Amino acid sequence: MNHSSRFLLRLRRRALQCYDLLLYVMLLALAIAAAMPASSGEAQDDAVHCGKNQSSTVVITK
Repeated sequence: MNHSSRFLLRLRRRALQCYDLLLYVMLLALAIAAAMPASSGEAQDDAVHCGKNQSSTVVITK
């Protein structure tokens, strides 16, 4: 192996490590965002029921 091929191999390995780290950070951020409670405005709204829109007054008024 010459110097340039070893350099490219190390560069590729470093890029893969950085990509793995980026994926772990994004996964951690997604888990934190999912675990956070809803904002106060969203938490105070009445729950909208699925199905026919006549079953919920919230759906009718919106």
